[in-house]
Amino acid sequence: MSIKFKKLNNSIIKCKKCPRLIKFSKKISIIKRKQHIDEIYWGKPVVGFGDFKAKLMILGLAPAAHGGTRTGRAFTGDKSGDFLFNCLYKAGLSSLSSSTHINDGLKLKDTYITNILKCVPPEDKPLIDELKNCSNFFDEEIRNLKNLKVIICLGKIAFDNCFKFYKNFFKRIEKLLNNDGVSIIHTIGSVNPPRDPHPWITKYIFPGGYTPSLSEVVTPVEKAGLIVSDIEVLKLHYSHTLRHWKNNCIKNKAQIIEMFDEKFFRMWEFYLASCESAFKWGDQVVYQFQLTKNYTSTPVTRDYIYD
Repeated sequence: MSIKFKKLNNSIIKCKKCPRLIKFSKKISIIKRKQHIDEIYWGKPVVGFGDFKAKLMILGLAPAAHGGTRTGRAFTGDKSGDFLFNCLYKAGLSSLSSSTHINDGLKLKDTYITNILKCVPPEDKPLIDELKNCSNFFDEEIRNLKNLKVIICLGKIAFDNCFKFYKNFFKRIEKLLNNDGVSIIHTIGSVNPPRDPHPWITKYIFPGGYTPSLSEVVTPVEKAGLIVSDIEVLKLHYSHTLRHWKNNCIKNKAQIIEMFDEKFFRMWEFYLASCESAFKWGDQVVYQFQLTKNYTSTPVTRDYIYD
């Protein structure tokens, strides 16, 4: 481990800036889930890990209550982590097909994994001040990864806060992009002018989240000196995804209620159904931007995108 990352990780683990998060992590470590009752929980802020010469960063919101907070490693100890590491293994980026604990010997190649927030927030709802406190750690991780080329944000809050805390986000892309390079930005957006998010979504699902309009994304792209060489608007695709998620949610109703409660299930069923409708009938779409530094980076026609 490099000296810079060693100092950074020590600072993260010792951080006490957010008393609410520290208290909640300690509570989880004492009141454990039944299947992990005999395990010793990590119970501290969870640092990023991986290849310090990484070209790829995978960015999440926060460690899971009984995942990263238990195992000491981001995206480790829950089903989403199982899926992620199996994919990384198949792509030749992970030495193991599953990640179980901070000391399981797993190594990543060309990949670095971290979270915007280093501690688990109650109900997965971080406060704005908590996100701001952790932004300095994320900023330093970015600066230390000298070979970084791509950031994949898993989840809307991770993307929103990466975008928010980096007002020079597209300037960073311009700096990292080779002269003949191509950057792809894939994000949920709105076809309407800028507006505040829905109050119910803000309160219960995505605190601090925001769905940008097209004008809000394109303006900073232009200011960064980048060229929008292609924009694709995926209108109905995500409604199909949300429908499948909703059906899986309903299919596993009994298990979800057992893990949480009836209120939790009903809220998520409502959220998935309403978002499916928003993408099918409302103003929600998925934008895919292709950014370059010059017009010769890509072919003249769009045919190559589908080849």
